[in-house]
Amino acid sequence: MSLLGFAFEAGRLDVSTHPFCGGVAEDVRITTRYSEDDFMRSLMGIVHETGHARYEQNLPRERVHLPVGQARSMGIHESQSLSFELQLGRSPQFLALIAPLLQKHLGRQAAFEANNLAALFTRVQPGLTGARRVAGQPISWLSARLVNHSILPMSAGTWNSAIWAPEAASILIRWFLF
Repeated sequence: MSLLGFAFEAGRLDVSTHPFCGGVAEDVRITTRYSEDDFMRSLMGIVHETGHARYEQNLPRERVHLPVGQARSMGIHESQSLSFELQLGRSPQFLALIAPLLQKHLGRQAAFEANNLAALFTRVQPGLTGARRVAGQPISWLSARLVNHSILPMSAGTWNSAIWAPEAASILIRWFLF
């Protein structure tokens, strides 16, 4: 988190059942969960939540009473954290930077060499495993979001969405992913 610019004097990291970020600029709390058989999920959860925290920590404190001193929207907030997770956190440069740290704390092994980390963090596999945000592949999850936003306007119409939405979702997912 320090490598990503998180200011620990204005926040902290704790363990919980689900990654989360909240608080105010002077005290940003991040939580994450750990999985002994999948460090990638924990690492990317922390990188994502650090994106949220950096957004909060860098709001202009001297203008907290004005709109410019407050979070603009959840859309801006989420775009910051997704940029951290999907672009910064999976970049070859970041993975090369953390590779020695992983080897130091988890043991020296080929899996933690920078080129192998890059292959792991950027792989895409066929299937629908990305529908769950925190456990899925980025490309699959983003495609699932496109499907959701394509179906939602239709479900607000006059046709029975309970009958047609699952079929529409299946068609759109296959179109986006395959």
